[in-house]
Amino acid sequence: MTRFVLNKIKNGTCFGNHDKIFTRFILYMLIGMSDDSDDVTKISLQEMDETTSFWRKLVEGNRSSFEDSDATYVLRVSNSESFIYSFLPTALFMLLEDANNYFLERRIRVIMTFRIALQCLLRQTGGKGLIGLDAMIHAIVVMVCNYADDEEESIRNAAVMCAEVLGAETFFTRPALEILIPSVTSGMLPFIPRTGFRERASLASCLLVLGSLVRGVSGDLENTWIKHSFSFKICRVLTSPALMHMNSCQATMLALLSVCHTLVDIELKLNAMPDKIIADRINQVFKNEVTSSSMSFLEKSISTPDDEKDDKNTAEEKKIRCLSLLLCCLLLLGCPSDFKVWVPAYDFLQKLSLIFPQVVSGEELLDIHFCALVQNIISMSCRKDVENEKNIEVPGMSNRAVWEVNEPKLLCFDSLIRNCQSKTVGKHFEMVMPIFELHLGNGTKAQSEQSNIKPASIPVQLSILSLLETLFSDKACPQHLFQPFTVDLIENVLMPNLVWRVGGKASSLRKVTVASLYSLLRAGGATSRALCSVAPRLLPLLKSNLDDNDASTIQIVCLSLAMIFDNLPGMLGVEPVNHLYPDLIKCLDDSNDNVRFAAIKALKSFFVAASPCHFKGTVINYMSEQILIHMDDPNEKLQYACLDLLKAALKIDHGAVVKQVEVARVSHRSVFFCCELLQHASEVERLQDFA
Repeated sequence: MTRFVLNKIKNGTCFGNHDKIFTRFILYMLIGMSDDSDDVTKISLQEMDETTSFWRKLVEGNRSSFEDSDATYVLRVSNSESFIYSFLPTALFMLLEDANNYFLERRIRVIMTFRIALQCLLRQTGGKGLIGLDAMIHAIVVMVCNYADDEEESIRNAAVMCAEVLGAETFFTRPALEILIPSVTSGMLPFIPRTGFRERASLASCLLVLGSLVRGVSGDLENTWIKHSFSFKICRVLTSPALMHMNSCQATMLALLSVCHTLVDIELKLNAMPDKIIADRINQVFKNEVTSSSMSFLEKSISTPDDEKDDKNTAEEKKIRCLSLLLCCLLLLGCPSDFKVWVPAYDFLQKLSLIFPQVVSGEELLDIHFCALVQNIISMSCRKDVENEKNIEVPGMSNRAVWEVNEPKLLCFDSLIRNCQSKTVGKHFEMVMPIFELHLGNGTKAQSEQSNIKPASIPVQLSILSLLETLFSDKACPQHLFQPFTVDLIENVLMPNLVWRVGGKASSLRKVTVASLYSLLRAGGATSRALCSVAPRLLPLLKSNLDDNDASTIQIVCLSLAMIFDNLPGMLGVEPVNHLYPDLIKCLDDSNDNVRFAAIKALKSFFVAASPCHFKGTVINYMSEQILIHMDDPNEKLQYACLDLLKAALKIDHGAVVKQVEVARVSHRSVFFCCELLQHASEVERLQDFA
């Protein structure tokens, strides 16, 4: 029908306002140009060219025939440069009315037609803008965001392509970003009447469109204003509380990763350009005309050319952008494994380091910004779960609540500690120490100022304790860096979690705590002075864990006790000796050989941790009697270990040990080890007499 009417116009038999006819025709041609068939696209382009030529002749021939009431129409047409330029706004409005159609094919056709229409507009207008189109940008952005949230992958892909076209021209990009940046924060898009679209789009869809929009900008380095205006704001928005707390949504995290990659691509391209070219292009952007609606936002967000000359401000903004991208990267690195984003996020971290020529790797970039990252993690907003939950005040962490499972703070902190160098954490351990005290204190020094304190959950404590164990066991980290904090670490972080509590989770917590203590002691992170200070309170707790049901926990406790005894030669009094020896001897009866060997090692160190006089009498008699029983064990390695242990016991009370050996020799299946021990005792006695 439209073609029939156009023929009547050509023949001069159709009179009146031809706007509706041309608008309908251009809409049909745009739909044809977006068709998958090459033949349909070719025919549509030919028809568009023919009608465009006819329309220009029609305007030139009939310009004087318009009445005064059509002055606005005449002005618009006379100033237009093309057929599309004149009728596209009305055609797009008509297309928007069908954008929320129920049928899948219709929705795909709408978004693809929009993409073609915008591409045609860019070619025809050269980015100078279009009268009436600025009012439509809000509706177009809402439509694209809703399409990006569609269940059908084909529609989402079409929305991404359309957003990239929007980003290819400053005229579209600025007001579109003005809508998207606050929408990413709130998840609420501006309400557009008569479109039928919902106001609330998912954060994933808003991020997806934002990334596609910026990707369109990155395709043309002429748009270098993105670096100096919206790039800074986009980076800050990416670390907004609303977005950071969407870490449980896989689609949102993947979209976040895409935006981060795009922003880094822009930085890398701009770094490769000479500064003079960038400055010239920035000045050129400011000379171009922009709409008043977008200018109101730009005046607040974009710097003037004079301001850009301030190297200090520029460096500060670059640092903030880098910190924001690093926080996003840490959040992505902490996502669940089934999201499958760890490897892409790690690759992004390495890619981000390329912005700074002096930085070798992503890990080094984390080291450089470690202090700033910790401060940013601490200052993040907490998840609002319980309204009456009170914050816990800790030195260096005033008014900060205990973290929860899967909270961005915890995930970012975990990723930071695991991916930066351990020596960097050690150098700045005073910054992270309050975090460990807060979540592992359980009402001790860190939380003693308040009575109503809800401790961190066991899963959170396990996560943070595992970080400590990782730090202490890293051989590349100089352990002397932890020595100033040893007493506080043991008393306020480790000891509260050594207390026996019922439940499997509590048992796991004790095991990780003991492992952390063992790693600290083995690496030399605890001095003799520090251990002497905490021993009266630490040893009873370790003793209580010798009755644990988990054999590996008992083994680690015994090994830890051995190292503590080695650092306290002759310092134990009679009371700790009397309390410890029965439980240590009892470990020799364990069914697990690893526990038995660890107990022998602890007993050997135990003999030198106190004065020999504290063992004389009942203690040494009972201990030597029990050790002799195990020296008759079928396990030959255990027999030799017990023989070595009894040789050490001879230094405490030679006569008592020899007497017990002579009695045991009668009942042993093999007298070899008893004879070996008696022979050694005779040699020791001769040496003592000779001395």
